[in-house]
Amino acid sequence: MNEETVKLGSAAIQNPNAFPMTWHPDFGWSPRETPEGMTLRDYFAAKALTGLMGGGWQNDGNPFNEDRANRTAKIAFAFADAMLKERAK
Repeated sequence: MNEETVKLGSAAIQNPNAFPMTWHPDFGWSPRETPEGMTLRDYFAAKALTGLMGGGWQNDGNPFNEDRANRTAKIAFAFADAMLKERAK
């Protein structure tokens, strides 16, 4: 299983696969033997980004350009990092 560590400030936080199981029709659910797919940090960031964009957070009349997209992505990962920190408690 892919389990990387993310350095958040002075802490090292575990960042496992978001979906560590796979389905096999003959055996059912089993752990994945190879790292694949997104990590939990990626999953949390995607959820945060959906909330940020869907909640009208960016709908203030200013154009959405590459700089704004980069800043929004950084904010989404900041939320993801906060989720990982809280999860580690």
